[in-house]
Amino acid sequence: MLGSAISLFETSLGSWAWGEKQRVSYFNPEGGHVKTVEFAGRGPGEIVRGVDYYYNSANNKISILDASLLRIKLFDEHFSFVKEFSLDKNRNTKHTSNSWGHYFTLNEMMFFYDAPAVSEYDTSGVKVKEWGDIPGVAKVQRPNENGGGITSDHAGNVYYSYQGDYRIWKINFKKDSIVIFNDEPSYFREVDSQKLGKTRKAMELFYLGYEGTRVTNLFFLEPNIIIQQMETGNPFAKPPQELSYYLEIWKTNGEKLASGVEIPFPIAWTMGGRLAIPTQYPSKMIQKNGKIKAFNIFRFIKN
Repeated sequence: MLGSAISLFETSLGSWAWGEKQRVSYFNPEGGHVKTVEFAGRGPGEIVRGVDYYYNSANNKISILDASLLRIKLFDEHFSFVKEFSLDKNRNTKHTSNSWGHYFTLNEMMFFYDAPAVSEYDTSGVKVKEWGDIPGVAKVQRPNENGGGITSDHAGNVYYSYQGDYRIWKINFKKDSIVIFNDEPSYFREVDSQKLGKTRKAMELFYLGYEGTRVTNLFFLEPNIIIQQMETGNPFAKPPQELSYYLEIWKTNGEKLASGVEIPFPIAWTMGGRLAIPTQYPSKMIQKNGKIKAFNIFRFIKN
């Protein structure tokens, strides 16, 4: 029995995984269940609250961010435990790993001290650098584990966005600098700045975030594409507004290729030049019996 999915991803073996808070289910390329691995606990290779999975195709390692223990846990493609390391005491729910095996956490805004936007850790788990400043609108991302996104390309560069901000920040390691992709989509709606300045309670920030357009993830697609996923609509409004999903498509050099590409459901994963979109919400999939068509796979074709 599958539970609520935190992350879905594919490995180089062609298999794919359904990652939950304290366990992962592993499926073969045809969708047959292979095994389920339980992680519950506080010891080595165990997890209290997994909030993000990341598969690094450069080294075939799977990393899981445990937001309660403030640790990143590393596994091989078969989910055998490899190692783990501790993170700074910043609030974070998303991370990535680049082509040379460094790890990067997307940090949340802290009310009582300034946190960097991104913390970088080397292959042994030692923090080596901090990058960027967190935009003020990121307050609305604090209570929403689905907000914002961070990813990396094959050159080792890292890209990140925050929930209420349409910009993409690129950490360019060759130039040791940050470049901003700055092109506001026509449908983008900002959060009310006056409300934002007055709001501090977690649930109030959560609901306020839904009054604006949300960045919900970033993806890298070979050979040189960055996809920024947006969500609009407010299910908590009266009457409720339907959720819609759009893609902003960029080249890694900052050239905008397309804006407002609508998709029916949030992207499940990208792998190589392929992109997987579910046929329904994952929360609905687990209510089905028997074999179902779960994902449509699309391939990026270079013109």
